[in-house]
Amino acid sequence: MHPQVLAFAAIAVPLVLTPGIATTLVLRSSLVAGRTRGFETAGGAAAASACYGVASGLGTSVLLRVWPRAVMALQICGGLYVAWLGARAVFHAFRREYGASAAPVRTGFREGFVANALNPPVALLYFLILPRFVPPGWPVLPGALVLTTVHVTLAFAWHATCAIAAGALSHALATPAARRTIDLVAGIVLVASAVKMLAG
Repeated sequence: MHPQVLAFAAIAVPLVLTPGIATTLVLRSSLVAGRTRGFETAGGAAAASACYGVASGLGTSVLLRVWPRAVMALQICGGLYVAWLGARAVFHAFRREYGASAAPVRTGFREGFVANALNPPVALLYFLILPRFVPPGWPVLPGALVLTTVHVTLAFAWHATCAIAAGALSHALATPAARRTIDLVAGIVLVASAVKMLAG
């Protein structure tokens, strides 16, 4: 493997393992609705990262230099969306009928995709950091796709591990009180993340 690719992987690992919005959503989905829902959420986050990778390879990162406020716009949209997810989770903690059937898995995929697509750190990773690690002499698009594959694989593996671990606890935490607590804690974490995102 090319040294540049290995260097990018070394940077990607701690970024992947750092708790963030996608990890919070995967854990909540898995604890409340089982590991399959967690996998769907992880898949949505991975798909968003893959889209960023393609966009980076096509030169979309130039947008940040032409229109610096693009990051600010993304930050605001992302903060509002995550705040909505958090507020909804808190609302569910007090209002949700836990005996009802689980939401369709596509909901998990959509949440993971939109949350990651509107997450400024993910955009900055792909538009500012990733291009610097494309090996010299490699075509930009194939190089970006190789690096994207590295990051997406690492992130999905971590999120899948979280989904499996949390999913194993979902049956033990199937009581309404436990699931309300999960929703409440996840909601507070998401709202706090949104406030930090909007204030940053």
